[in-house]
Amino acid sequence: LAGNPEYSGQGVPAYDTDIRRQFGLFQNHPAITTAKGLRDSQGLSYSSVMYLAVNVSNPPLLLERLPFDAQPGQSRWRTAASSRFLLTLRRFAGDTRAAQFFANHRALYDTAENRVRHLLERRADFGWLDTFFGTPPSRDVVVAPLLAAPGAFSAESYQRGQRTKAYTIIGPSGVDSAGFPLFDNGAVGDVVQEVVQAHVYPLVDEDSAAFAAAGPPVYDLVADAMREQGIGGWPGMMYTSLTKAVLARYYGRHGDPPTTATADQAAGWVWIPELAEVLGHYEADRTTYPTLRAFMPVVTAFFDSLPGRLPALQQRFDEHRPRVIAISPDNGSDTVDAAVKEIVITFDRPMRSTMDLETIPGARSHVPHMGRAAFDSTATVLRIPVTLEAGHEYEFALNRSSGGSFVSVDGIPLARYLVHFQTRQ
Repeated sequence: LAGNPEYSGQGVPAYDTDIRRQFGLFQNHPAITTAKGLRDSQGLSYSSVMYLAVNVSNPPLLLERLPFDAQPGQSRWRTAASSRFLLTLRRFAGDTRAAQFFANHRALYDTAENRVRHLLERRADFGWLDTFFGTPPSRDVVVAPLLAAPGAFSAESYQRGQRTKAYTIIGPSGVDSAGFPLFDNGAVGDVVQEVVQAHVYPLVDEDSAAFAAAGPPVYDLVADAMREQGIGGWPGMMYTSLTKAVLARYYGRHGDPPTTATADQAAGWVWIPELAEVLGHYEADRTTYPTLRAFMPVVTAFFDSLPGRLPALQQRFDEHRPRVIAISPDNGSDTVDAAVKEIVITFDRPMRSTMDLETIPGARSHVPHMGRAAFDSTATVLRIPVTLEAGHEYEFALNRSSGGSFVSVDGIPLARYLVHFQTRQ
């Protein structure tokens, strides 16, 4: 209702209609305007919204389970801001008769819960994960269907005297003929990843001093790609590295990985195949290493060796990437005629089909006004209709440091390629 784009799509269309019918008249309620203000002034959106949801008690009280200022998580919620918002939210719940709305949709919620549970029982091998790690996770994983919007989110919940709960909140992939939600293997992958993270994060934290030697130099070499993926420092890179490597072992046994090794390497994680191979040695010698905890010195030694080897790993992967072999007008020219009507980019191999270049990331100067781009019949020559102005500097990028939509037909992304030129006066 506050207009957050990440929550504005339809999850279950009939449910979305019911929400708007009952709550839409309260668009200007203080709870909605406060939510908008917190989003715009403090960036409280995406998983921060879910963080609040799982860290307050059930309606009608909606009290902080643990004061936000005292929580160990990295939430941007603070007690003062959350208290003001929760005060308006309690009023909203009463004014809109929210409790009755939830009671009226119990059959929908039960169906969603049952479908997610049955899907996980059929498709997720939690027994393999238990055996792989050798110890139970230090936190509980809770799966919650999200019916009001598509997407997937995660958030941790803290309560005094209880284990941390790691919530995986997953939207449906569609609905059946009766309008009830459907969930696919993407939901399974989200839950499996959350379970892996519940094991991995404490392991990395316990060995943070050992990881601290190699972490910063590795991060510095791939910082642009990491930041584009929301990873602002080396600890997050270590969490994600070990998670990806464990998932590579898991999907190597179970098939149907949610992402490919090539996609991971293109996003900057060029060491993941090697780290997954190291974990293979762990799997093969469980007598010496009964738990992954016991194997962590080998993992930290791997990262100690990585800074010196990382440039060669990156170069080896880059040798297989597609390349731009020609561009018109000339890249870097400062004498381009403003009458030019198209940019022509030639690649060294066939690329995937037509794309809209208005969404190209990476611009630092003007971005040309672009029409719809199209490849020729060989899928190697891309023509981009443009309208240029005299005396302007133009710049845009094909792909990001962490990948993008320019991908060869065999699935290898182009490295970030900056296009820059200037028109004559």
